[in-house]
Amino acid sequence: MKRKPTFLLLLFLLFVKSYHVMAASADDSLQIIRLWKQSMELSSAQVATRDALLNQAVYIAKKQNQIELLIKLYHWKAKLYQNNFDYRNAIGLADSAVQIAELHKKLQTEASRDAISFLSIIYLEFKGDDSCLYWIYKNKSLSKEVNDWFNYSINLTLEAISQRDRLDQQKILSLYDSAGFYAKKTSLVDDDIFAAYNNSYFLKMQGSKDWVASLEMLLSIKQYFNNKELMQPIYEPWKRIPFKFNNPKIVTYIQIASTYLLLLDFQNCYNYQRIIVDEQKSQNNDRSTFYSLCELSIPAIYLNNKQLVQTIFDSCVLLAKKIKLSNNINNASYYLMQGWLNEMDGKLDKAIQNYNKSCYLNGNLFKLGDFFLLRSYSKLNDFAKADSIIQYLNKEKESSFVYFPQALYSKELAYYYTKKNKPDSAMMYELSYYKLKDSLLQAAHYVQLKEIDAKYQTEEKDRRIAEADKIRMYQKMQLSEAKKMNHLMFASIIGLVIILGLVGYVWQQKRKQAHLLAQKNTKIELLIRELHHRVKNNLQIVSGILSLHANRIQNNSAKEALEEGKARVNAIALLHQRLYMDDDIANVNMQDYIQNLGISLANSFGYDATNVHSDVQLNNNMMSIDKAIPIGLIINELVTNAFKHAFKNTLHPLVGIELQSHEKNTIQLKVFDNGVGINQTESIEKSTSFGMRMVQTLVRQLDASFHFTIQNGTQFIIEMQNV
Repeated sequence: MKRKPTFLLLLFLLFVKSYHVMAASADDSLQIIRLWKQSMELSSAQVATRDALLNQAVYIAKKQNQIELLIKLYHWKAKLYQNNFDYRNAIGLADSAVQIAELHKKLQTEASRDAISFLSIIYLEFKGDDSCLYWIYKNKSLSKEVNDWFNYSINLTLEAISQRDRLDQQKILSLYDSAGFYAKKTSLVDDDIFAAYNNSYFLKMQGSKDWVASLEMLLSIKQYFNNKELMQPIYEPWKRIPFKFNNPKIVTYIQIASTYLLLLDFQNCYNYQRIIVDEQKSQNNDRSTFYSLCELSIPAIYLNNKQLVQTIFDSCVLLAKKIKLSNNINNASYYLMQGWLNEMDGKLDKAIQNYNKSCYLNGNLFKLGDFFLLRSYSKLNDFAKADSIIQYLNKEKESSFVYFPQALYSKELAYYYTKKNKPDSAMMYELSYYKLKDSLLQAAHYVQLKEIDAKYQTEEKDRRIAEADKIRMYQKMQLSEAKKMNHLMFASIIGLVIILGLVGYVWQQKRKQAHLLAQKNTKIELLIRELHHRVKNNLQIVSGILSLHANRIQNNSAKEALEEGKARVNAIALLHQRLYMDDDIANVNMQDYIQNLGISLANSFGYDATNVHSDVQLNNNMMSIDKAIPIGLIINELVTNAFKHAFKNTLHPLVGIELQSHEKNTIQLKVFDNGVGINQTESIEKSTSFGMRMVQTLVRQLDASFHFTIQNGTQFIIEMQNV
């Protein structure tokens, strides 16, 4: 009985001691965080004071065995050194953070996984690929065990970068795709950008050098630049040190500009490089602005705008004096720009001197200075030196690492052979230049059109969401009004006098609601008409764009394809025009539509209304838009085909279009002509013509049958159910 109080006393003393230890530990943590905060409030010039505060925090963390904070402190210090490009100290500190985690068996913690990812990044930046592979594989395993998709995504990207010369292209792309997939499972924006940016760089510089796919991926990153998370400062790194992709907007735009340069789209290259310059100016970063201006001169040179290049050069000279670079400029583009201005002024000796400086510094992905030297020596008829440059460039062209701009090289070779009086060789290289240029520019324009289309789709989606919200609000209001009416009706049974009064009130309410409903129906009808009107206008814009491209293209088959695409767009636009002009906004008057479509197609091929016969005999000439669109496209293809191929030797050409109701609730579409007729041995089902394949697809969409006969011309018959 006497031992029980003694035992309780011991428990009490142990509790008090544990409480004091916990309180002391909390106080130590707060002291470490206070020192950390103080270091973050210092300016970048107060490095010594900052390091002293952090070292004091490290000392306390070691003394009190605050392992988690100690790992984060070393990670943080490593990040600060990395920001100042001091990779040796950064690697040492990051390695210390990981060693502490290993020593104390803390590798499974979030802080340790973050530190390992950071160590791998620095190893990759400073020491190369092999140094980080062990930690990449280790961290992938640790991250996957606990569903840490942030670190898992980053390490997949790091693995793809470090293995780019060992694995085949498909495996590398698979790693990048997986990194992008897992990045989207996190709430952080930086790792999405990190995965997409590195993927785009691989597509651009290695593997198949798919610049179009690379450019599309780079342009997709732009959606993240308005995210407020990118602009957030680092408030509490003692909780978690965030991963920040340094200057993502500028870095991405640099790659976009350089990719447009590879595709010979100098105007877009200039536009994006101009954004970079303005961004650097807004940050008052004179040194970066200087180097960005130097790069801006490259597309300006290829745009052949001497006044613009001179303005850029003058700005560079002023900035170089301001930041005291005048006697120590080591930028290849600066001397390339100066040499080009010398060349334009006829000072070829000075131009060659500056071009040689540019080649020596070699600040670009490829040596543009060598192309300019080749041209300058050709102008001077110094073919011995020109030949030595050609010999060097032919070797450079075989390199697997550096992209070689064959189009620009072909242009200079054409000039070189012209000066050597070898017109056949000059013509061959000039043709090569224009073929490559057209191919690359078409690829660049394709990406632009996709970007415009994506923007339109996004805006259209937002508009539809807004309309759906309006409809939901309207329905909610109607429901609310219906409930009110029910309550009124229920209350009316209280008494005859009250009922009579309420009847009058309800009648007034109904009348008011009916009036409101009629007004709203009218507004909805106007909105739908406006929608059809805008769709028609947008399709006409697309038609105009196709016309512009067709006028610029020399290739007849490409031009014909664009013209056919324009005709299909016009067929749909005409349908939307009928919808907003007719009284019925949901159905199309097929008699008017087919007649106008036939005349429009005849006019486009130099015929008139007398060459087209249309006849619509339906139970109801009105048809829903879902069925009218494919029918219109089928008519467009078959009539276009007739005007293009059927009337080479026909004195009185005629195309007939008949749409008639038949027995068993079917509709028959017949398109015929009095031309030469098609070869009966041809198989429509196996035709390689895009138009006929599209007709077959539309026929299947309508769940219809399709056959043709040869009888004084060609007759196509399509039968479908009248549902």
